[in-house]
Amino acid sequence: MNRITRKMDEAKQIYAQRQFDAAAQAFQKIIAEAPANSVAWYFLAGCQQQLRRLDDAVASARQACALESRNAAYWLYASNLYQD
Repeated sequence: MNRITRKMDEAKQIYAQRQFDAAAQAFQKIIAEAPANSVAWYFLAGCQQQLRRLDDAVASARQACALESRNAAYWLYASNLYQD
C-alpha cells in the first residue's frame, strides 16, 4: 500500500467519525501531494458541506468533476450542493 493510499484510508476514517474539520485538513494535505486525486477532492467537498462552507464545497466538487468527468456520482453530488 502506498503512502497516499494510507493517508486516504486514515482521512476516510476521520470522516466516518464525523470529525469534518480534521478530515478536511487531512484531505487538503493529500491534495497538496496529489492534486489529481479526484476522490480526495470529493471527500473534501463533503467535509466542507458538513461544515457549511458551501462555496468551498462547490469548488471542490467541481474540481473532482473536472478530474474525473465521467463519474456521474461526482456530478450528482455537485448539483445537489446547489440545493443547500
